[in-house]
Amino acid sequence: MKITSIPLLLVSLVGTVSAQNQNDNCLDLETSCLTTEGTSCRFIPQLKADKCGLQTVTVEATWCNNTGKHQRITTESTLKLSGGAISSINNGNQKVLPVPSGVLSRGECDEESWTFQINNCKQSFNYEVNVKTADSQCRGFFFTRQMKTLCKSGGEVTCTLPNGTRCEDYDGPSLKTISEPGCDPIACIDQSPESCKQDLNYGFTARNRVGQPLDFDLSSPQVANSKVAWKIVQPNDVNFGNLPGNSDRTWYFKKEDVNICRVIPSASLNVRGNIIDTQNNNKKDPDYQFCFNFVNQKVRKFDNGVKLPFCSDIGPVGELPNTSNSNSASASASTASARSGKGKGKGESKSKGKGKGGPTTPPTTPPPVPCPAVIPGSPSEVKPRGNDEL
Repeated sequence: MKITSIPLLLVSLVGTVSAQNQNDNCLDLETSCLTTEGTSCRFIPQLKADKCGLQTVTVEATWCNNTGKHQRITTESTLKLSGGAISSINNGNQKVLPVPSGVLSRGECDEESWTFQINNCKQSFNYEVNVKTADSQCRGFFFTRQMKTLCKSGGEVTCTLPNGTRCEDYDGPSLKTISEPGCDPIACIDQSPESCKQDLNYGFTARNRVGQPLDFDLSSPQVANSKVAWKIVQPNDVNFGNLPGNSDRTWYFKKEDVNICRVIPSASLNVRGNIIDTQNNNKKDPDYQFCFNFVNQKVRKFDNGVKLPFCSDIGPVGELPNTSNSNSASASASTASARSGKGKGKGESKSKGKGKGGPTTPPTTPPPVPCPAVIPGSPSEVKPRGNDEL
């Protein structure tokens, strides 16, 4: 609906388009978004699953031509709707609605309203009004995000080795394979047991991206905490005191003597609480629901659950190779005969120079070499404890 002779409307330039890309005297654009109850869409709360659903809202826009000449509004002008509250009911896509096209005379205004539904189970939606003219340098544009989400709280868990390597970048100890002919190959850790024991440094950061304070829940079973190897690492009332609006809090914990040749212990951060309304006697803000965020650094095992031995504990103390078992008896008999002087009697002297006669001396077979195996009583045979069993 076109309107004439109304006062200038404020220019709203929010989003990706900067003022330098527009004429100083171009389209003036004003927008609003309201619920059916007349509440601003900016204050629509994201609701819990048992209370959420589809909600009807209306976006209105008015744009005025104050360029001093006629402007042709092109068919490329649109209202674009995006974000979780839109895409969840639009097959995962943004929603595009047309803006009326046609010639807009000098001093003339036009307006349009669009009514649609959002899914208030999801976090926020964006609307973007883009009124384009035949003059590529002239348009009216407005972009904004609507709704209050459940909670803009979050966290981060970091883990580093003493040399500064991030735990997620550590690929485990150096391995090699010991292999002998006729023996099964043995995979082993190619470093000393002492070098495996290292201190790991964990960092925990809780974030509050709402302008109001976050009050953490410290009562069981919904507990805000930080853990390493499933154990709370710091008192909750120290790290999880009220977190001011738009702020972070970081603390650190050192896990000592971790056998990093076996595993990197897990760590986690639980952020749970409520947004506090400082304008209403510090009560829970009804526009926000219960806040929850969980960050997990998972256990990393480097030997697929099989506890490999150390290469330094491998020695030739195992069983005889299967391929040499058949020769063992003959080898032992031959060695015993040679040591007693037998085998050099009449049969041997009669056959000398005649090409026939008594038995010949059997060839001497060296004793078999045992296969490599873990040396009894070595560190590799010690039953793992503590971190090794994580």
